[in-house]
Amino acid sequence: MAQSLITCVQCGSAFARGSRGPVPRYCSAVCRARACDVRAQADGRFEEWSKATNARRQKPRVTLTCPYCEASFESARRDRQHCGAPECKAKWHSKRMQPYVHARRAAKAGVGAESFSAVEIFERDGWTCWICEGGALSNASKGDPLSATLDHVVPLAKGGAHVRTNVRCAHLICNLRKGDRVHSGQTPSSKTR
Repeated sequence: MAQSLITCVQCGSAFARGSRGPVPRYCSAVCRARACDVRAQADGRFEEWSKATNARRQKPRVTLTCPYCEASFESARRDRQHCGAPECKAKWHSKRMQPYVHARRAAKAGVGAESFSAVEIFERDGWTCWICEGGALSNASKGDPLSATLDHVVPLAKGGAHVRTNVRCAHLICNLRKGDRVHSGQTPSSKTR
């Protein structure tokens, strides 16, 4: 059975008809959209559509300050969390993912976990390292030895849970020195103040 060819109303190319449905007038969705635009331009609707689309796209912009680099930037969204610089985006992502990292580690260790933010614990502990009793820096960059980190009093590797009662604020360097050991309560010999 020979298929009959149909001529596209928009571009004039010949195409084969499918086996089902009504006889198509256009060879593709692109030709159908172009024909709609031609009809809209002829009766004046196209300019209306353009103006409405441009009005929707032009939202009022607000000036925000990036909490990581403190640079000012404009955004149509009031809930932007950073300026968009790669360094700021990385810091924001790290901060956002931190609760999930601890919960995943706790699940792998087979212990319980609560959902809370690190800042909540740092503020509870007064931004003071529980190991050396020195002040932790709230605005330190990631990797700074005196930056605040969450430390598990009984480490996850030793069966401690990721709960508010088992975590405390600690300097990064003190936390790394302690490792997965249970801290005896004495101040380490090498203080970091």
